[in-house]
Amino acid sequence: MDREVCYGDLGCFKTETVRSFSRPIVLLPDEPDKIGTRFFLYTRQNQLKSDEHELSRKVVDSFSTSNFNSKVPTKFIIHGFTHSAHEPWVQSMKDELLKHDDMNVIAVDWRQGAGFPYTQATANIRVVAMEAVRLIEFMQTEYPAVKAGDIHFIGHSLGAHASGEVGTKIKGIGRISGLDPAEPYFEGAVEDIRLERRDAEFVDIIHSDGSAFLGSLGMGYRSSVGHVDFYPNGGGDQPGCDKSVGSKLINSASAGLSKGTDALKDTFACSHQRAYEYYIESINFECPFRAYPCKSYDDFKAAKCLSCGDGQCSRMGYHADQSEARGDFYVMTNQKGEAPHCSYHYSMKVQAGVMDGKAYGEVDISVGGDNGTSFGPIPMTAKETYVETNTVLTRLVVTLKKLTDLSKVTVTYKKDDCFTCFVYTDFLRLQKVEINSGEDQESTAYCGKNTSVAKDQVREFSKAERFNSC
Repeated sequence: MDREVCYGDLGCFKTETVRSFSRPIVLLPDEPDKIGTRFFLYTRQNQLKSDEHELSRKVVDSFSTSNFNSKVPTKFIIHGFTHSAHEPWVQSMKDELLKHDDMNVIAVDWRQGAGFPYTQATANIRVVAMEAVRLIEFMQTEYPAVKAGDIHFIGHSLGAHASGEVGTKIKGIGRISGLDPAEPYFEGAVEDIRLERRDAEFVDIIHSDGSAFLGSLGMGYRSSVGHVDFYPNGGGDQPGCDKSVGSKLINSASAGLSKGTDALKDTFACSHQRAYEYYIESINFECPFRAYPCKSYDDFKAAKCLSCGDGQCSRMGYHADQSEARGDFYVMTNQKGEAPHCSYHYSMKVQAGVMDGKAYGEVDISVGGDNGTSFGPIPMTAKETYVETNTVLTRLVVTLKKLTDLSKVTVTYKKDDCFTCFVYTDFLRLQKVEINSGEDQESTAYCGKNTSVAKDQVREFSKAERFNSC
């Protein structure tokens, strides 16, 4: 049976408008006083949490007595399930934003309505969104110079969908950044109740926990819903986070028992929370979080998609709006799963072969520069890999530091030790090594010119004067 509830100037909310296959249970939102939506303003004049100023459309001088500046952009941050505006990540994001530029940062707090059960929290974001809509309308009444295009919403999980609902009510919102929008109750739902690209002039999404909820308890939305959708490490489980249902449950319970509720949430929602970690780091970090268009993550991992010709690449995170590129993008981060997460991408390519027959083993390369920088060894093959005439070995490598002034590479061939390996050659012949930088779009060649590399031998090769001179 469809039901309806009305809450004054926030309007009426009906269950029929949100009913869908993905929502077997549809609840009405709680009363506004029970949800307790609050708006905390931070500026460069009152950046600390202790100096936050609460804005309210019901208090006449709420804005006039604050440091709100109608001449600078306004950023809204909306948290998700079980969080609050005073979460460390919200405060860190606020600090990085204000460090980057002069702006109004408004942290939306709806902690009283963001708790269990999840089904009720999904209903409550409708009221949270309308509270934000009414605040913006009040803001624009007080300051006619404030345009919707200067407003940017940054929402995590349920907060991303709440941001989308604001965009359906206020046309022309400049930007919405969805940080791993929640999947349960939203994947496959009608567009009116979830974040999608029509909700703002520019919608950018980071998918960090897009594994199926029923299969591995992934909490994030998998489908492309923005003008740009970023899939770090494939968009599913993130480096350093548990992947299987069993490990998530066991390790989360252990963390909760030993360190408390916050540790339990951090462990269970590790991949889900990684989206805002990437976003926060992207604001002021010198590493660009370059992201690349590609048909699939498998192709990306195979180093087939590091070209950025004609402005085809983008930047994951805060600076995504600096690119005109649109579509799905892939990026790899620190594979240790720790900060800093942003990494530099390189395609390593070895053109090798043998005189007769086949080689059977492993090929490693290391790179070094005149300034003492080095990286490696980089395994170009797995064990039990064949190398024949004109074999090309390719590997995508990510590094935390940019590789600069590379003047040489060393190549090692390790012949596998097996009962029948005597039939395979003891020598590898090297034609050329190529290193292509995704961030700089520069390519460097190291000439082998059919040089022989014996098993367990380390051979060094110098950089070619011109890329095509080998």
